[in-house]
Amino acid sequence: MQVEGLMSEPPITHGGAQQDNGLPSNLTKALQDLAPHNSRAVQRLITGLRQGGTTEGLKAVPHKAQAAVCAIIFEAPSLTAEIFSSSNAEFNSTLFQGLDGGQNGDGASRRELHVLLTTRALHLNSHPGQASLPGGKMDALETPAETALRESEEEVYLPTDDEGLVRLGLGKPFISKSTLLVHPYFVLLSPFSTSRILSQLRPSPDEVSRIWSHPLRALLSSEAPPGLKLRNPSTVDRHRPAQECYRSFSDVDWFGGKYRLHRFRSAQEHLKGLTCDILLYAVSLLYASPSFNVHAPQQRTFDSLVEEIVQRHKRRQGRASQRWGDGESGDKQGTSEAFGTVQGRDWVAVAKDEGRDWVAIAKDEVRESLAGLGNGLHSREGRDERGETREDPDWVTRRRRTLVNA
Repeated sequence: MQVEGLMSEPPITHGGAQQDNGLPSNLTKALQDLAPHNSRAVQRLITGLRQGGTTEGLKAVPHKAQAAVCAIIFEAPSLTAEIFSSSNAEFNSTLFQGLDGGQNGDGASRRELHVLLTTRALHLNSHPGQASLPGGKMDALETPAETALRESEEEVYLPTDDEGLVRLGLGKPFISKSTLLVHPYFVLLSPFSTSRILSQLRPSPDEVSRIWSHPLRALLSSEAPPGLKLRNPSTVDRHRPAQECYRSFSDVDWFGGKYRLHRFRSAQEHLKGLTCDILLYAVSLLYASPSFNVHAPQQRTFDSLVEEIVQRHKRRQGRASQRWGDGESGDKQGTSEAFGTVQGRDWVAVAKDEGRDWVAIAKDEVRESLAGLGNGLHSREGRDERGETREDPDWVTRRRRTLVNA
């Protein structure tokens, strides 16, 4: 987003001293302890965050119109590992017994980055029963990072002063359904601290009913990786037939254009809406662009939407009208099936059915939603040429990277 005077937010200093380069001193050790492929992914994430996290240009937006969420990333023993029990949300400590960090141990190549998620309590007024990242509205005089950490401590009892919690940085702001300006803040659990920190977490009944996780790499494709357990939501998202495919989407009207509302199945609730937008942004920094079209044709970029929100507040016009809400419990705007649901498919599958080259399909899709590709997803076209796809598990090698300039 081009805003005069925009600059990155300074890092928080508590919970780990800062080096001269502004990065926390416990980061180097954490990167060394991660499996090599995960270490490289986190380094790419840090590079992307340093290019995109901003707050200075948003001073015109009152704190009540802003929120922050915390993306808590950690290394799990495998892509399909269930870190928390599905029945009682207790941490499965046996998965981490004897797990060495980094290059030590035979299982390093199988370790995958997961993100911590919550199921919002059903008595909440907004998004009850939905999958969410820990977070909430900003208090006066708070920075987005402080909000994200405070809310994580309140919702899941995250020990924010623990030395094993590595602060990676602030990402680009997003716009919620109700036009809140939402800042994602990213933290990493140091490998040798992961089991200890996760074992301390528990859901705060006032706000959260369950804690769980999802493998980030699994969001690169419309096809679920083999072995990933998927369940149908038990309390929400029952206004439509059960989703059989791993990813579906609806293109809905918003801000004079379209907005692609993705839904991914998971071991708990569907990942969708803003939560899904932020996670797709994260995986594009960690790995590459997903192998499907993330944005609807004529979808406006999040950067342009943020700029419009900023200008509205400068003119004292307040927040814009909210969009359709997909029918979650308690959401009156989404109780009817106003928009069709489409089964998500990767470009390779579309090309096979149409007898066309997948690169041609990808280029056509990109041309239709070129504006969407500039929304801060930091697509990493051409990484195949650098040989990094060799790190991917077999199921990922079947998908293709976006090659806009092919």
